[in-house]
Amino acid sequence: MIPRSILLISCLVALSLLGDSMLYAVLPVKREALGLQVWQLGVLLSINRYVRLLSNSFAGRICDRYGRRRPFVIVMFAAALITASYGICFEFWQLLISRMLWGVCWSFIRLEGLNTVSDAGTSDKRGRYMGFFQSISRAGSAIGTFIGALLTDCIGFGRTLVIFGGVTGLGAVVSLFRSPTSSLRASKESASERVLTPSLPRRRKVYALEFTGFCVYFIAGVMVATLGHLLLTRFGEEVNLGWYLLPVATTTGLLVSMRWIFDLTLAPYLGHLSDKYGRRMMVNAGLSLSAAMLLVLSFTADIMYIAMATLLFFLAVTGTLTVLYAAVSETATAHTRNKVMSRFVTFTDFGSASGPLIAYQMLAIFSLAGMYLSSVAICLGAIFVYNRLGQDEE
Repeated sequence: MIPRSILLISCLVALSLLGDSMLYAVLPVKREALGLQVWQLGVLLSINRYVRLLSNSFAGRICDRYGRRRPFVIVMFAAALITASYGICFEFWQLLISRMLWGVCWSFIRLEGLNTVSDAGTSDKRGRYMGFFQSISRAGSAIGTFIGALLTDCIGFGRTLVIFGGVTGLGAVVSLFRSPTSSLRASKESASERVLTPSLPRRRKVYALEFTGFCVYFIAGVMVATLGHLLLTRFGEEVNLGWYLLPVATTTGLLVSMRWIFDLTLAPYLGHLSDKYGRRMMVNAGLSLSAAMLLVLSFTADIMYIAMATLLFFLAVTGTLTVLYAAVSETATAHTRNKVMSRFVTFTDFGSASGPLIAYQMLAIFSLAGMYLSSVAICLGAIFVYNRLGQDEE
């Protein structure tokens, strides 16, 4: 059974993601109709991530000072208004301000989600609970992308976002009367654990997890951003499947979509495996599998091997990230959880933002094979740091 608090926060987070996820699918299609230039589109779809590099720590400090419930309720209502504003204010600067404010809101919303799972879960169930949270919240992204695109074709871009803003607002109303925040676990923490400075081994574990999280999000960003370029370089505009010529854009979309499908379907099971067999084993297995699949992509020109390597890579990323979030929640004490969680997600945001940017800079210097081999080296470095600094984690 999933605790009510985790089920509630997962659904609220999913509702908050509807408008943001829709923009990634629909805004590029509606760019010309909205009068946006290409560079403006890139800024709008990425600025929220760069804002979070600052707002994650800000969210942690605010929650430490004022508690978690009131800030969460406020940002849920703000998220609803921001989502609706996407469909009303079409000027670039208006959209830019909205996207920046959304980045701040997401820092609070995600932090509350991770903290709620940490509060409600015990060590033998936290991986499964974290996987469930990832799965349900990712469903919001999937619904926002698909239903948002469908409604845009039926009733228009602006009306769809206003509707999504209203749906997010309903979630905000629910959060006002039925807060998902649980202080059960925190109340059981000893007083000494609340006031003592974290020990050196605990800090070392946190550093190892932060670095590993950065690396995993970095290589995932590299893969998502360069897969289309890889297919175009090796197969041209169409991929020959033997019995059918599939456009390279469609092939890329099908493969990348598996990243989110694995989050939706397999994250709870992979988290459960980490509860059963240990966080260390799962992280090492995930990083090793990622490195192996990147090595395959460095050299193969067979579409079947590329497809299989890509799917296994995304499977490894889903499992590794689920386990890392669970491990971070276990490493932090109740007194330091807001700070530790906000620092961890800042490292992951930095990795996801830096991966695509650095990947194409590397392509200007190295070949595709060289770029993927560099990513293999990053995986191996993450394995070394994780095991060297986090050796007392279990």
